[in-house]
Amino acid sequence: MGIAFTLVDATKYRLRYLAVQDGVISSPPVAADGFDTIGNDASPTPDLKTDILTAGGGVGPSPLQALIDAGRNGYKHLAADLSQAEARALLNSDDAASAVLTNNNMGRAVVTMLKKPPVTVHWAADVNVDGSGNPVIEVRSDVGTPAAAYVDLHFRHTDDL
Repeated sequence: MGIAFTLVDATKYRLRYLAVQDGVISSPPVAADGFDTIGNDASPTPDLKTDILTAGGGVGPSPLQALIDAGRNGYKHLAADLSQAEARALLNSDDAASAVLTNNNMGRAVVTMLKKPPVTVHWAADVNVDGSGNPVIEVRSDVGTPAAAYVDLHFRHTDDL
């Protein structure tokens, strides 16, 4: 079966989801076993656009929201309708040699995963784009054993995060 996400924390600087997979393997196995996406098209939660709008915590816009909306509005020198490389650079700090963002002082985020015990299942997260060029988070896990993990999208406050 696929992975189910539940938003468990939303601040101006972080979205945290609980990712749960039941360990069931479809018969016959399908590609969606151990795979799902946190979308970004203003759908009901879990959805990056919807969920960042629930974030409280102070006056002013969320710096994380600007990155989430980059596929719709552009961000700094990046035009709207992001490529996968641009989305990875913004949301996962994956920008080898500053080839995409060209500026190390430009705001960006990082996606991290924290496994919940028992820690026998491998998890992975990546950033991609949907058909409209909006950044989305893809999560994969081993199947066959029920498991859970937290998926964090965190705005970087420092260069060493």
